[in-house]
Amino acid sequence: MAAGRRHQNANLQGRERDYRSTYVYGNAVPVPDYHPEPTTEDSPAPKRGPNPQIKRNRRRARSIDGSYTFYIFATSAIAVLACVFYLQLQVDNMNRANNVAYLQNRLAQAVEQNDVTYQAVSRAVNLEVIRSRAINYLGMRPKCPEQVIEYQNPNNRHVIVHNEIPAHGVIP
Repeated sequence: MAAGRRHQNANLQGRERDYRSTYVYGNAVPVPDYHPEPTTEDSPAPKRGPNPQIKRNRRRARSIDGSYTFYIFATSAIAVLACVFYLQLQVDNMNRANNVAYLQNRLAQAVEQNDVTYQAVSRAVNLEVIRSRAINYLGMRPKCPEQVIEYQNPNNRHVIVHNEIPAHGVIP
């Protein structure tokens, strides 16, 4: 019997040696077929159903109670309200932007109309015609050199005249 075991060990060592020494061409090395036979120690125990306490715990974990439902509902409502509030702010912002654009357009039109009217009035006004009408029809007289009084401003500010300017031209 001992001789038989030695012979088995020698064959096993020889196979391992042959397997290790052989060169395999290519990129895939074959894996030896090794399937151990299950022993009585390795065999699984017969399957039994889960413990009733475990079943109750699993059922309880899967169920949704009222407080959890209220929490989910409250957080969902807050999220929806935040989204609605944000969208309302966006709409208000867009309306204000559109209103600003409309007012800027109206301002540009008014400025353009004022410029056109100013140009038309400045072309239509002839100062010589106005002068001749003022002298001939309204009885105005042209200025005389005696009427012109030059004065000295002591503090270089605007002068507001509430009384007549004195003939010597110095304002106190």
